[in-house]
Amino acid sequence: MQLKLSEMLEVLRCSEIYNLFEDPDRIYVNSFVVDSRESKDGSVFFALKGRRVDGHNFVKDAYSKGAKVAVVERKIAEVGIVQLVVNSTIEALNNLAINVIRKKSTKIIGITGSNGKTTTKELIHHLLKKTLDRPVFKNPGNLNTEIGLPVSILNYYNFEDILVLEFGISKRGDMDRIIKNFKPDIGVFLNCGSAHLGNFKDEDEIFSEKSKMIKSIDNGAVVLYADDERFLKLSEDLKNLSIKFFGQKSGDVKLLSWKYTDDLSSTIAVIDVFGKLYSVILNGIWNRGQLLDLCAAICTIKILELNFNPDDLEDFKLLRNRFNVQKVDKIVLVDDTYNSSIESVKEALNTIKLLTASRKIAVIGSILEQGSKSIETHEKLGELINASDIEHVIVYSVFSDVKYSISTMKEKVVFESSVLDEVADKLIKFLRPGDLIYFKASRAVEMERVIERVWKSFSEQ
Repeated sequence: MQLKLSEMLEVLRCSEIYNLFEDPDRIYVNSFVVDSRESKDGSVFFALKGRRVDGHNFVKDAYSKGAKVAVVERKIAEVGIVQLVVNSTIEALNNLAINVIRKKSTKIIGITGSNGKTTTKELIHHLLKKTLDRPVFKNPGNLNTEIGLPVSILNYYNFEDILVLEFGISKRGDMDRIIKNFKPDIGVFLNCGSAHLGNFKDEDEIFSEKSKMIKSIDNGAVVLYADDERFLKLSEDLKNLSIKFFGQKSGDVKLLSWKYTDDLSSTIAVIDVFGKLYSVILNGIWNRGQLLDLCAAICTIKILELNFNPDDLEDFKLLRNRFNVQKVDKIVLVDDTYNSSIESVKEALNTIKLLTASRKIAVIGSILEQGSKSIETHEKLGELINASDIEHVIVYSVFSDVKYSISTMKEKVVFESSVLDEVADKLIKFLRPGDLIYFKASRAVEMERVIERVWKSFSEQ
């Protein structure tokens, strides 16, 4: 998006301006960054103050890379960049994004939940693009926070009238800050589990925080998970809203059954959409959670009074690292490394049980952000794997919490190391044709680096 500096000045209410030596009507900016390393010619750099890093220390770096403007909370001496001094750089970032959206009458679809937000966002966006005769906006990747959402809008929004946004939280108060700026007209609440449990008192507090998105909606519509009593109770408190449910046991859109083709190229699901049955053929292997995400997406387009056509999904592909099943030289590789929680592990293991392989092997790393619950969480992880049809386990202990899982599945553990090369080398030697290997860990573990080593080794054979 391109803006004039004069347009920014109208919104930001700067207390002071430094190094502005030309008409702001003639200064154009075309990218908006919070990481100085991403600065380029024409960028605006917002100097955010975080818990560990203060962006004000990187204004000079942003300027050296071509940034034209820095939004700061204090003047940075001896840096020639145009400096706009505001009370709060994060408020300035959000206010600028809000002002851009308000230039057009828009409808915001907000998505929250512990698992499946990005997949659901992509599905809703895909179905809307197929059905409507105009573009639809989505926040790219996982730019789903109080910082990521305005950055995505300022950089990629092109005045579309429908915005599909995922709302990610990791601590108390996060949802309040998001809905203050981007209150949805339609809210999709997928599920609620133990992700980020270490930052909350318990799972009830997580549910309460996520529920704020739904409760913020006035005279709009919501999509809720029918198979969880907490969501049914939540629906009882909602007034003046259209409520649609999805689920497996009940709901307006129900997942009835599914199966996989022998070559693992497709999933065939039967879905009840408001009383009408559809057989849906999907690319790749979809687990139950992903199929429920699809049900939530179908609910959403029905709220918009649009028709569901299963053919619209024939070119949809699941995202990388989110239970992505691939074949490499007669080995089935399951990449589920985007993030980890007990709930997502359960879904994955239930799906792996349906897949045929000579041996089933798991490479696991830590489930992070569990706080005082970490020991309990990892013991549960071990219990789940021990009760599954996984036969052998390799533990990548770059974060040591995962070692707590070993005691509950120790008969299946064949190797443990915190060294990436040792884990990869062991795995490469251990694997044989016909095996299925499941990779799972939290994002920070960087389990994909192990996958890259294994993939490269077998691709070169």
